[in-house]
Amino acid sequence: MAGDKRWLERVPLVYIYLFGLAVQRLHFLEEYLTGFQRVYPPILGLEPWSDRFFVSLNLTALVIFIFGALALLAERSAGYAVVWLFAVAMTANGVVHPALSIWKGGYFPGTITAPLHLIVGSALLVRLTRRG
Repeated sequence: MAGDKRWLERVPLVYIYLFGLAVQRLHFLEEYLTGFQRVYPPILGLEPWSDRFFVSLNLTALVIFIFGALALLAERSAGYAVVWLFAVAMTANGVVHPALSIWKGGYFPGTITAPLHLIVGSALLVRLTRRG
């Protein structure tokens, strides 16, 4: 497998996506425990988010992403649309969190798990763009 550059094509898209959902839940936990909901909104000129709002936002996203997985398994176009959205968001998260850490001059909530986002998001984008 190490010499085969096309190994990613043998991994079903839904497996990568489900792994990405697990990574996203780990990322959410990191963000929640390190205060992302209080640190990020002011960067956008907003008031800090309450814990309740932040958890609700993430649970709503999770429900949408689970429905996306079900639609993907059923080969529905809506499933692919959700996976595209997820892949772009994962890739962006993988870039933005480290950039915010550099900008802030230290750790920014969510940065530890951000590289996993970049890997999974990129893998999903590769699979989606190669999908016939």
